[in-house]
Amino acid sequence: MNQIIHYGSIENMPLYNCSAHSSEEWSRLYGERHPYLGHFDIVFGTVILYIPITSVMFQKEFYKMSCFKMMICLGINDMLALRVNSIITGVLAVQGAV
Repeated sequence: MNQIIHYGSIENMPLYNCSAHSSEEWSRLYGERHPYLGHFDIVFGTVILYIPITSVMFQKEFYKMSCFKMMICLGINDMLALRVNSIITGVLAVQGAV
């Protein structure tokens, strides 16, 4: 907070000002591509992680209990959020975004 007052705004602070380059230039200068890690992250987050877990929860003896119904609902919600996170992380790793 003191530095914001000292410099007048966040844009004037030398350690927080990234306007020297565009985002494409930052990625080109300092970006490092990780295609294998990115593709692994996409596949792991979308396919491998939740399919075995939810298949166990959908078995007949477990699905009768209300706690498993709530866990399935939470698992589906979490699965959708994880897919978004893993896809975005994977794509950015493949691109080498900074």
